[in-house]
This record gives sequence, structure tokens and C-alpha cells, in this order.
Amino acid sequence: MAANQNDNRLPALDTLRAFAILIVIFHHMVMSHQPGERPVLPLPDGFAHNLFAFAGVGVDLFFVLSGFLIAGILRRELERAPQIHAGNFLWRRWTRTFPAYFATLGVIIGLNWLNARHNAAAGPTVSTFVPHYFLFLQNYFTPMTSFGWSWSLCVEEHFYIALPFLVIVVRKLSPNVSAVTLLRGIAAAAFFGTCALRLVEIQNAGADFQWARDIRFRTHAHLDGITMGVFIATLARPQNVRLCLAGAVVAVAGLVALSQVAENSWLFQNLGFTLISLAFGWLVHISAGGNFWSRLAVPGARVVADLSYSLYLLHMIVIAFVVRRMPGQPTLVRMAVVLVACFAAAAAMRYAVELPFLKVRDKLNPFARKSPAVAPPGPAA
Repeated sequence: MAANQNDNRLPALDTLRAFAILIVIFHHMVMSHQPGERPVLPLPDGFAHNLFAFAGVGVDLFFVLSGFLIAGILRRELERAPQIHAGNFLWRRWTRTFPAYFATLGVIIGLNWLNARHNAAAGPTVSTFVPHYFLFLQNYFTPMTSFGWSWSLCVEEHFYIALPFLVIVVRKLSPNVSAVTLLRGIAAAAFFGTCALRLVEIQNAGADFQWARDIRFRTHAHLDGITMGVFIATLARPQNVRLCLAGAVVAVAGLVALSQVAENSWLFQNLGFTLISLAFGWLVHISAGGNFWSRLAVPGARVVADLSYSLYLLHMIVIAFVVRRMPGQPTLVRMAVVLVACFAAAAAMRYAVELPFLKVRDKLNPFARKSPAVAPPGPAA
């Protein structure tokens, strides 16, 4: 199914975004989140369990998509004007991401408070570290035991802040550099920089080192996907059908093979994010226009893509509820409840919080006169 000619969204990017959130949800249904808890979808050790446990890398696909979409916006601004306006850029990003995030944060604080009333032994919660969660610093300064999946939102918010200011600085230092060269240079430097920092930190790890806490959750050590997306936004789209298909097969096969590598192995901990970003980067590259692949639409993918941000924010709350309130129900019943409740909650968040803010953000934008509004080129990041 081809996209509407009046719609600049690419169906293949919607499909990738929908795929990313669905595999993240299934990843968390397979994992046990507390000792002794039965996961929503219990699987025996082996290929399938490893594959679903690996599916949390759907977050890295989100990173690539975000880098690609945001860099595309900045590239068009730079090609229209000598400089971008950071205030306008951040206003549009924050009015897209903050309302639903803070609504979810409020829900979690409320649930933590109710849990603390019935459990005197409850450990540290979001409420203990509220300032960090308000400033998106929790991936550095909290144990991430509550709202732990928000680490990826921190990585993206840090990226949203850093990229436009880097663009402004480089453009001032080199006013004649093209938008493509500027973005490529920033992306390459950040990509190799994050790889080097990760290798150094793992090499010099002390006795209290925890890979998830000190590497996976930390922005400086996990920028591979976002910077790959930025780089891809500067490339011409491939049009050779055979090349697209061959590359897609190799990328998917590589991801499946990597899923069977132990997370505590040297390969995964040092090079895993790099390999994952290369594979997802190719899939985004061939899905971003210029060939038949980008115009292929999967029924329902656009709806899931539109709900993906709210789904990501809320899915773990739903999973925790089902695990604790429906421990004896059959697996299929628990899975069905999780999926239905996730989509219902995400739709409520989308229509009650996200869309109302998006409708008024341009009217309330204090920077609107200083910089023309730029419509996003695809599913909202």
C-alpha cells in the first residue's frame, strides 16, 4: 500500500517504529523483574528465550529513528538559513516529549506512595529522587529501581539538548561548511567517541562495576544508535532493490546471531551497541525513501507508531500490574490482558495528553517569530 501523496510520512518508518515498540513489550513480558516472580511469558532457556531477551534492543532502533528524524529537521533548517534556532528546536521537542513523560512520572510517584503505605520495607523510589527525574539525570544519579526504563528517555533528551548547540558552534566556527558535512562530522565524532569511552570504561572497570548501570544506561556510553541515525540523514537513499534486500537479510541475520551471544560476553559488552546500530541503521536507511521498500505499508503499523511513545512510557506499569495481580492465570490470558491494557492506556495518554499539547504548541511557542516551524518528516520521535 502506497502512502498518501499528500502525506510526507513514509510507511516503512512507521513499520520500524511499530516493530521497535512491540519487541520491547515482548522483551519485558519474557523477563522476570523481581526474584521469584513468574514473567508474563515464561520461556525455557534456549534460542527463543535468548531472542526475546535480546528484543530489548528495540530501544536502539528508536535511537536510530530519533537521530535520523531530528537530523533531517536540522539539515532542512540549515539549508534554508545560515543558522538554526536552538530555542525553537527545543520547544518543539520538549512539547512533544515532556507532557506524556511527566504524566507518567506522576502516575509512578502515586503508585510508589500507595505501595509505601502498605509496605514499610519498600526501598528507594522515584519520589526519593524527584529532582533527578525532573532533570533527566536519573540514568547517572539514581539506582533506576523505579521507572527504570526511563534511562533511554534520558539518552534522547541529552541528545536533543547537545545536538543543536553543537550545530550552532560548528557553524559559527566554519560558516561555509555545508549542512551535510557539518552533521556528518558531528555524527562521526560522537559515534567513535562513544565507542572509545565504552571500551575504556570496561577496560578500567572497578570491583563495583555493573555493565547495565555503568554502560547501557549512561548517555556517553550508548550514543551509537542516535549518531548512526544522524549520519544516515545525510546520505542519499539507496535505489538498488537487490542491494536493499541483501542488506536487510544480512542485518536481520546478524541481529538474530547476536541475540544468541551472552550479554556478559566481551563481544556483546564492548561491540554490541555498535553492531546493533549498524544493522538497524541499514534498515532505517533503506526505509527512508528512494525505493519500493520505503513505500510498503503494513496494516495497523501507523496506529502503533503513533502510540509508540505512550506505549513505551506505560507498558511496564501494565506488565507489573498483571504479574502481581494475575499470577495464576494462563500465559495467553496474561499476554492478552497486557496487550489490550497497554494499548488502552497508550490511547488514553495519546488523546488526553500528547495531542492536546501538540495542537497548541505552535500558538504558545515563544520562539515562533525567530524561526519558522518545521514539520516532522515522519512518525514523531
